[in-house]
Amino acid sequence: MEEEALMATLKGMYQEALRGNELVVTAPHVKWMETLEEEQIYSPEAQQFALDVWNRKYKHPRAGRFSPSAIGKCARRVVFGFAGAPQIPPDSTSQEMMDHGSWIHLKWQMEGITMGYMPKAEVWVHDDGLRVGGSMDGLLHDGSSFELKSAMWNVYNKVVTIERWPKWENLLQDATYKLLADIDWSSVVYEDRGNGQFHEYRVDRDAKVEAEALRRITSYNAYVDEDELPPMLDECEMKSGYVYHGCPYRKICPMAKSVSEFGHVA
Repeated sequence: MEEEALMATLKGMYQEALRGNELVVTAPHVKWMETLEEEQIYSPEAQQFALDVWNRKYKHPRAGRFSPSAIGKCARRVVFGFAGAPQIPPDSTSQEMMDHGSWIHLKWQMEGITMGYMPKAEVWVHDDGLRVGGSMDGLLHDGSSFELKSAMWNVYNKVVTIERWPKWENLLQDATYKLLADIDWSSVVYEDRGNGQFHEYRVDRDAKVEAEALRRITSYNAYVDEDELPPMLDECEMKSGYVYHGCPYRKICPMAKSVSEFGHVA
């Protein structure tokens, strides 16, 4: 990591310390980053984890469940995911970004397993009654969860220097995982994919955020039970906007009428 980026990161760690937050992830991460490259040797457990990731061991079918990572997104898109609706393959640029994010996750997870601050990674949690399930990025040594967000510099800057708190949709995802796993704390780490800066937020269980996540989940379930789809967003009806162009269901969305036409119903 370049010196300027490291200084910015250390400043962020100091600010979190002033808020009374003990940083579970980034403190040992700095030690790892300051270790000579030839001494950064991954443990056998970390190497086996990587092999399992490459062999898709941790992949679960998305149809038939609501994913915590989708809770803050368009409701129609969330229900399409449950229904197993056909998706448009991502373009090369989008695929490159997703691949980059996957490698960054693996890097942190292998490091955490090796250093011992992350005993488990890709931890599956689910609730059949809520029809919600997903894999937490990791479980930390203090019993809290780990979520990593790789972001472009403008998003990272907004989250870390302007808002100084995780994005709302990331908080909804985090609250859903806390609900499913029945845990009270998490480390939500943002990394600037451009220069390597990182910032850890220690987030405690928030009843209001959890209630909003549950309200949305209840709404999604109601659509499934009634075999209906949420309304399209206005910009999507106009086939415009960031949300529309980034949606893998934009081809079938305007014509779709029900959940059951894709094969998954209550």
